[in-house]
Amino acid sequence: IDVTATLGYKEEDTDAENDAAVRVTLKGLRGGHSGLEIHEGRGNANKMMARFVREVIETVDARLVSWHGGNMRNAIPFKAEVVMTLPKENISALKEAAEEWKADFIDEYKQIESGIEFFVEDVEMPKTQLPVEIQDNLVSAILACHDGVVRMIPSYPNVVETSSNLAIIDIENGQATIKILARSSR
Repeated sequence: IDVTATLGYKEEDTDAENDAAVRVTLKGLRGGHSGLEIHEGRGNANKMMARFVREVIETVDARLVSWHGGNMRNAIPFKAEVVMTLPKENISALKEAAEEWKADFIDEYKQIESGIEFFVEDVEMPKTQLPVEIQDNLVSAILACHDGVVRMIPSYPNVVETSSNLAIIDIENGQATIKILARSSR
């Protein structure tokens, strides 16, 4: 079943005088088919990015501008990109956090993923960003979304019965869309 959640929101102006903007990219994951490889524990770029985004919102006052992750509903997302604003004096702390998360991701997925890239780039300051409450609720919802195997078939323990794939996230310009593919043979 296709699950699509949408939310419209009113954007807020950014603080171009005191803030700067960055794009954070996670890519190089294997991806794969959400029905055939979901049980292999491959990294989901959206779920991984959500962990980083939550931390930098809490620690360096980052604000979400946009999020684009995944490109097909039936594929495990291999790439996610977010644009964030934050106080200029916190840029180096965000970049240090990204290096730490990169090392953590490489270690966490060392038996599964071999091409993880995770990096930060300075970008032009956008005019608008998400309101804090919307941003926080969306990140919490993304973190709460199940991704992976729910149940194996008891009589065939090597076969997935039910799974869910957090496939696509598009957040920008006052519209958030999250697409999930849930499947079950029962």
